[in-house]
Amino acid sequence: MNDNVINELSKNHPGTGDIRLRIKIRKTKKANQSFSLFNRIKTEEGGFVSVDWGDGSVETLTGATTYSPLHVYAKAGEYIVKLTGSKFTEVGGLTAPSSFRTTVKEILSLKMPTDSTGVSLRNAFNNCIRLTGNIPAWDDCIADVTCTYKDCSSLTGNIPEWGVNITNTNWTYSRCTGLIGSVPEWGTKITSAYATYKDCANLTGNVPDWGVNITNAYCTYYGCTHLTGNIPKWGAKITYVGFTYSRCFGLTGNIPAWGENITSAYATYYSCKGLTGNIPAWSPKITNASSTYYGCSGLTGSIPKWGENITDSSYTYFGCTGLTDCSKELLQDPMPSKIADHYNCVSSCAATVQQRFTEDWGGSKRKPSTRKSKSMKC
Repeated sequence: MNDNVINELSKNHPGTGDIRLRIKIRKTKKANQSFSLFNRIKTEEGGFVSVDWGDGSVETLTGATTYSPLHVYAKAGEYIVKLTGSKFTEVGGLTAPSSFRTTVKEILSLKMPTDSTGVSLRNAFNNCIRLTGNIPAWDDCIADVTCTYKDCSSLTGNIPEWGVNITNTNWTYSRCTGLIGSVPEWGTKITSAYATYKDCANLTGNVPDWGVNITNAYCTYYGCTHLTGNIPKWGAKITYVGFTYSRCFGLTGNIPAWGENITSAYATYYSCKGLTGNIPAWSPKITNASSTYYGCSGLTGSIPKWGENITDSSYTYFGCTGLTDCSKELLQDPMPSKIADHYNCVSSCAATVQQRFTEDWGGSKRKPSTRKSKSMKC
């Protein structure tokens, strides 16, 4: 398939997409060097996809197809791979081959076809640890960016604004430790932000308000140690907030009231030492309060009464040395009927707090236990 055919196809498909990557093929003991581009490229009927491998080889498919490009290079070196096409539905795959993860050096263009909608870039560059440069802007046709740049630790620069039609940002930038600057405002169509910025330790600035349609905030900012400022109020639709701000040491100010639909608060503010002020009342739908305020030594005031549906209060206030009092309801023995796990609930708190709890609540006279500590990893 020559360039004339590709040009004719592009002419008949206005707004053809253009993806260009700089790759490096390493010298090995084998005579030929193979390179797998993406696990899966999908096009709809009436579309096409063409790959120019940069060494004079070009291959093209037309119509509805699922394509897994694989090429053998005759010699080692750097090449510019060009992916051209229209009516894409997916560019990526569930698991990228190791040969792809270790050889992509730079994204020169990530322009999606304008005749496409709801495109998935799920895992497109997942674990491309040698991928450098800045992240391109998101096109309007892109919807799913799950794990798109997960573990791309060599990427640099700022994070672009979210595309207007993006719905899923799970793990998008997780462990992209080279990214700097502020976190962009959430797109209005985003529904799940699971671990979006997990361990992006060099991001700075304030946490933006939650998107109006986000339901899952689990682990979103875990380990973002350089974020500063106050925590915004929870979005009305958010249900899962486990580890959301865990290890965000730079956050300050008061803790917002719990959202009315939140069900799990597991380790939400784990080790947020800079937070101050009083602890808000528990939302009635919360069932898991384990490690919620673990190590939040800057919090002050009294411990509020338990939410009516909490079943796990292990480590909830562990190390909250600034708390000075607690509600009488907390001193019940036996414990409230729904709380099944209360191990080390107030251990390492101030003596004035520990002394008010019975030994079964993890107070100063707690019984010896062989129970193992829970893992604090997101």
